Amino acid sequence: MEGLQQLEHEIQRHLALAQLCSGPIRAGHLEAARQLAALRVFIQEDDMSKSEKGATDLDRLCHKFYELPKGVGLQVDRKCRRCGGPLMAYYCEERLYLIVCEDCNTMALTKACAPQVAANLTLAEKDSAIHDLLDRAEAAELLAGKAKERLSSAIDSLSSILSWFE
Repeated sequence: MEGLQQLEHEIQRHLALAQLCSGPIRAGHLEAARQLAALRVFIQEDDMSKSEKGATDLDRLCHKFYELPKGVGLQVDRKCRRCGGPLMAYYCEERLYLIVCEDCNTMALTKACAPQVAANLTLAEKDSAIHDLLDRAEAAELLAGKAKERLSSAIDSLSSILSWFE
């Protein structure tokens, strides 16, 4: 901390001397102030990275990802299940989508074939009618599987009975 204060004092001294001088001497003081300012930034960043010593690369990446501007997104026709706000989908290459609620800023990353599907898989409010249909389809598929097993078992039984008569 004391070193940063001394550094700041030197920067201010060179800037004050640059105002009093002209020509190459002025340029020299301005260059010294610029270099000292760059050194100050480097020291502050180093101190910050030391304070994040326990953070993993993934932690730092997630924080950077959350704070960066996202570019142009596509608004999907579903609402956020958390707050009811509008959802935006951002395409990130190779079927990877970032879904963001514009109101609560909740984010989700998923692979999907389309932005609407990505929203439905992550942050979109659950539509009870759709879930009822999905549950019914799943139940029908389960019943069909059981019926297929029973039919297969019946065919096997008939085959074994017919083999007795041969």
